[in-house]
Amino acid sequence: MYLGHHIRKIDKSGRIRLPKEFLENGARSFILNRSFNCSLTLQNSADWEKTTKTIGAVDMRIEKNRDFVRYFYRGAVELHIDNKNRIFIHASLLNYMQAKNELLFIGLLNRIELWDLEVFNQSRHSLTPTTDGPYLSDDLNYFNAKEFSDFCHFLRIGILK
Repeated sequence: MYLGHHIRKIDKSGRIRLPKEFLENGARSFILNRSFNCSLTLQNSADWEKTTKTIGAVDMRIEKNRDFVRYFYRGAVELHIDNKNRIFIHASLLNYMQAKNELLFIGLLNRIELWDLEVFNQSRHSLTPTTDGPYLSDDLNYFNAKEFSDFCHFLRIGILK
């Protein structure tokens, strides 16, 4: 399980050191893929297999499904961790995520999201308790209004800087 967030600098050759907390399950290879909103997703092989089973079950006779499957798989690459716990991210994926200098790793249970820190910090300000709180609370059945307000305050104070 992947939890928490970590910030790492990317070197000039596209290598970045994985947070040690994300290596505790012993995985030495991952699948890296494009995700939504200019982010990347990193999954271990077992979780990638579950993802591909789900995607493999879509009806390929429907054009939008075929388009999604093509989009999804064309960015996927297998990565192996080197002896310094680094992975290499290809330039096309770095361009997709608009990576500049620092990347943010966010543990999301069975996967890890990678963001350019600046892109993430710009996008996170769109979450506000007054406009999104009730909607997200009802939709996710997770946050109540007070918890969501606290969560947004946590984001606004720049805890990820």
